[in-house]
Amino acid sequence: MGFRARQRSAIINVTHCPVLNEPLNTLLARLRPCLDGLRGRRILGHLDLIDADNTAVVSLRTMKVLHNDDRQALREWADTQDCTLYLHQGDAAPERLIGVAPHYLVAGCRLAFEPNDFIQVNPAVNQDMVSQALDWLALEKDDRILDSVLWIG
Repeated sequence: MGFRARQRSAIINVTHCPVLNEPLNTLLARLRPCLDGLRGRRILGHLDLIDADNTAVVSLRTMKVLHNDDRQALREWADTQDCTLYLHQGDAAPERLIGVAPHYLVAGCRLAFEPNDFIQVNPAVNQDMVSQALDWLALEKDDRILDSVLWIG
């Protein structure tokens, strides 16, 4: 588990990330033995760790569909860590295997998201962006807003 070296296929080992908060670094360290024990470890793509307000999220992308034993091992691991686990297998849509749907609390609003959504993970910047948008909207007490993304493809 690590980062791919520039212009090479080598993986640079990572055991601790200085920009992750400590709970996510701890989760990262605990995840390594689980991933190393998977039959399909060679089809693992990349990993995202997200510190939502209500849960820690592990989002794992694979190049192909994992064997059921691997899915079960990951589910059991996530259950012991009390985190939310998503799998992105091949071209399939992300699947939440275990845990609660993540959200952030910003400007008195609960912002739910999925791991493949664009989110600003820096809480201060996220707060500033939402506050700026609310200022620009100049909402009245009974106004309602809808935030949506249209994908065409």
